[in-house]
Amino acid sequence: RQREGHVLRAFGEEVIVYLDGEHTSGKLAMWTNITPPGGGSPPHYHSNEDETFYVLEGRVAFLADGQWRENSLGDSAFMPRGVIHTFKNVGDQPSRILITATPSGLEILGALR
Repeated sequence: RQREGHVLRAFGEEVIVYLDGEHTSGKLAMWTNITPPGGGSPPHYHSNEDETFYVLEGRVAFLADGQWRENSLGDSAFMPRGVIHTFKNVGDQPSRILITATPSGLEILGALR
């Protein structure tokens, strides 16, 4: 059991990787994004991975299929592979999102397009 994850920086955000493909036989990856107000990822898609997002803190808007949807504490969003998507912290405090990718691979951030 890992109490602390491996900390990275991506797109101006702190990314804490808790589980990666090495520890899950490639089945999934799980990490937390800590995003400053106004921050978020650029629009992208994944060819091989589905992503599930769970908002732990803050207000986060997700874009998928051309529509923005705002989420807050306890809300979740699912982005299937192949769908162009992004997210943005729309609050005035940092947001924290727990993200799971299935199968693993995104923890190295090489799969972003």
